Amino acid sequence: MSEHMTSSADRPEMSPRKWFEVGARLIGVWTLLGMISELRTILVIRMELFNPSTPLLTYIIHAACDAAAGFYLLFAAGHLSGIVFGQEGRGFEVSTTSPMPPPPPPAR
Repeated sequence: MSEHMTSSADRPEMSPRKWFEVGARLIGVWTLLGMISELRTILVIRMELFNPSTPLLTYIIHAACDAAAGFYLLFAAGHLSGIVFGQEGRGFEVSTTSPMPPPPPPAR
């Protein structure tokens, strides 16, 4: 192996919380790409190359909502994971040992 490459055993595993953040950021990028499509449609309408039956304001609202959601997911994924997983990462735990919680103790 090259001196710059490491084996998977040398790298720490990513926690479920970190994977959640990666997924949220990817969805944020995808949403921002949708915003670009809406902006392109707005530009085409403004240049009078296309006259849709849908009002221009509809496309502007869609672009604004896509921008807000996309930027939040991209730049505030840590905040979102804090809501889902709790501030210490304990709000939503994934058990890899048992699919069901242990049964409650018998009543006395």
